[in-house]
Amino acid sequence: MTKKRHNLIEVVPPGPKAMRKAEAIRDRLLHEVAEKRNPRTSATVDQLLDRYLEQRRVALDGETAAVLREHLARCRSKASALGLDLPEGAFVFSGSPDGSTFARPD
Repeated sequence: MTKKRHNLIEVVPPGPKAMRKAEAIRDRLLHEVAEKRNPRTSATVDQLLDRYLEQRRVALDGETAAVLREHLARCRSKASALGLDLPEGAFVFSGSPDGSTFARPD
């Protein structure tokens, strides 16, 4: 999907059967590549990223928190001017006046 090369690596510990184990691993990895194994989920990368970002929490210093509170106050003011309310879970950075969608960074 990203056109990046994916290296399949597995380390075989040294020993008397190392060559046989390495060949078996090589055969298994080649078989996996030949099968073009599908991911274990049908979720898109965007959906997985959204789920990941929903779970992230970031510690903010006082100054950053104050700037975000001011930004949120401006968002509430704009929404109010349009006759809308910002719900409790509204996105701070949103392309919609009600904060229902989040802006994707470019």
